Amino acid sequence: MSIAPPVALGRPQLLDINGQQVDYISSGQQGVIRIIATNNQVINQPVVIIVEVRDAIGVTEYISWQKGTLTAGDRHYFEAAWMPNKGCSEASGGCYPDHEIRAFVLSDFEKPQVLTWVEILQGITVRAADYEGEQYKLHRVVVDDVEYHVEYVMDGGNVEQITADYDYRVVSSKKEGVT
Repeated sequence: MSIAPPVALGRPQLLDINGQQVDYISSGQQGVIRIIATNNQVINQPVVIIVEVRDAIGVTEYISWQKGTLTAGDRHYFEAAWMPNKGCSEASGGCYPDHEIRAFVLSDFEKPQVLTWVEILQGITVRAADYEGEQYKLHRVVVDDVEYHVEYVMDGGNVEQITADYDYRVVSSKKEGVT
């Protein structure tokens, strides 16, 4: 039997400045991280909502928090502005969805109790400000420990060109199939 946490947390979302959900952002461009927290209790709950952005190797690039109180049964929209200061480019070997946004809720900083599961949004791409490949969609595929980089160009909803590159370096110590 599992017990529901006192506060339910929705998966983080990355929004552009117009409020549209996106999966990439450019360095120097402001984005908004939105998280929805719901108090599942019949009592008011003091909270500290924490949001963190990690890069491809797990280094925290950004962290933010907001203290407050969720009233019984209340839903709160937490939003934090995030502006990455570096990104990928064609010169760095291309752009890959390698960042993740993590969020969780504590009761307070003085005697913290964890009130939620950690919610994670993976697959965020951070591009260099001068990256000109806006029309390109990039994917990383791993088959039999070989990493393939598949790139395709969209033109009016149609795929116009597909290219693929590969790297023989081992990207995993176990076979994962297609990711």
